[in-house]
Amino acid sequence: MREWQLADELPMVWSNGVFVYCILTAEDKEGKKRPEYAALISIITVIMTFAIIFFDTEDQMLFLLCYGGGVVYILFGSRSLDTKFNSTNEVILLETSILSYVGGFCFWLVDRLFCNEIIAGLHIRSMHLHSFWHLGAGIGTFSMVLFWIWCRNAYLKRTQILLGSIPGMQFVSVENGASKLV
Repeated sequence: MREWQLADELPMVWSNGVFVYCILTAEDKEGKKRPEYAALISIITVIMTFAIIFFDTEDQMLFLLCYGGGVVYILFGSRSLDTKFNSTNEVILLETSILSYVGGFCFWLVDRLFCNEIIAGLHIRSMHLHSFWHLGAGIGTFSMVLFWIWCRNAYLKRTQILLGSIPGMQFVSVENGASKLV
C-alpha cells in the first residue's frame, strides 16, 4: 500500500535534513545557534515531503531524487570532515558507513530489478533482499552518526577514544568533555 511505502520513505528524507544540519554545523563554536539553517532545511524538507506524497508515481523516481540528492551531499560533506579531522585514519567510521550503505543498496537493487525473476530455480523475492537494505542502512547510519560525533569532538579538541573492535558496533567515549557516550 502506498501509505506504508510513504511510512518507509519519508523518514529517510526527514533524516537527511537532520544529517545535513549536523554537517553544516560540525565546525560551529560550542553553543552557537543556526536558526537560518534549521529553517531553510525544514522548508526544503517540507517541499520534498509534499512533492513525494502528491506527485511521486509508482516508480518512486521523485523519492529517489530527493533522498539520493541528500545522500550525495551528506557523502561529500562527510568526506570533507574526514579530510579535516581524520587525516591519519584514526577511525574507519566513514568507510564502515559507506560500505554498509553500498552493500545494502546492492541487495535492494537486486531485489528491485529481479523481484519477479527466477534465477537458478530460486525466486529472488523469496529471499527478501530488501531487508538487507534496512540492515545495511541501519549500520551505515549508526556509523555515520558516530563519525560526526567524532569529528565534532575533534573540532572541539576533546580527547576521545573509539570503543569496540567490530565496525558498526562501536561507540565514542569523550575523556574531557561534558558528555560521555558509551
